[in-house]
Amino acid sequence: MDIFVELAIAAEQLQRAWVTRNISWEQQRRQEAEEQARRAREEADRIERERLAAIAKAKLDALYADAAALQQAAHIRTYADQVAGALSGLLPTGQLESWVAWARNEADRLDPFKSGRAVQSVEGHFAEESEKSSDAGE
Repeated sequence: MDIFVELAIAAEQLQRAWVTRNISWEQQRRQEAEEQARRAREEADRIERERLAAIAKAKLDALYADAAALQQAAHIRTYADQVAGALSGLLPTGQLESWVAWARNEADRLDPFKSGRAVQSVEGHFAEESEKSSDAGE
């Protein structure tokens, strides 16, 4: 009879050791999964911050480019007016008018207001803002 009691005790001890190892293993797996999820969230947050920074930089670059283009367009128009005034009567009228028209068309192409880029820039700015708002509400 003692052998059966000893076997039962040994079996109970083995089962308890197995259960303890299993619980420890499950806790470790859970901790690893939580750590992996935390790292994934941090990576997603980092990627989103980088995306938003890139958008902000692109918007600022476009703003600087449009402001520079507006100034350049104004300079071209001023120059075309000065050429027209200075060379009036020195060149055939058709040539001078054709050149001035070409210069003004180039200025209009650069001008963010006349080309429509200013409207697109403002609309794009607010489209991105509304995307952020709708993403935050989800």
